[in-house]
Amino acid sequence: MLLLLCVCLLSSVHAGAGGTLRGTLVDFTNPRVLAHIESLARMGVSCVVKTKPPPSDVRAYLTNSPATTHRGKCFVACMLESSDVLDRGRVDTDMLVELASLINGRNSRVVQSLSYASRECLRVVTKEVYKDQCEFGSKYNDCLNDNMREFRFPEEIANELLKVMPYHRISPDLL
Repeated sequence: MLLLLCVCLLSSVHAGAGGTLRGTLVDFTNPRVLAHIESLARMGVSCVVKTKPPPSDVRAYLTNSPATTHRGKCFVACMLESSDVLDRGRVDTDMLVELASLINGRNSRVVQSLSYASRECLRVVTKEVYKDQCEFGSKYNDCLNDNMREFRFPEEIANELLKVMPYHRISPDLL
């Protein structure tokens, strides 16, 4: 759900589909949640145009799965950069927690899990090991997703967000 910002956002996106999901910890009718969903979609559109990932990698990101191409990994890094979680090769865990807190509350289970997962991931995913910015951002996001499986992004919302991605502005053969 990677994101990270996206972990909290991705766990909350179902509001746009007009309901709630069983087992989620987020109120999908909350206007703040809806605003964050819209922000996520805008970031996604911008990052698709900038990095030109295949649709399969955007879907992978939205469903908390690893990207398979370098452009897909750059898309993931772009999403982290757009949310100010990744800045010049450094992860801003405070920003990650702050963004998650906006939706879930600072003392929520989501934020506590995310804070812990981020610290653990930064022990494993380092700039020394992953020198490429795209690889680093993608590996960090993958680690968060692996440690936050209970907050997975709903498939039906991934499908809705994929519909607004501007693949036609990149290349018609991506469709």
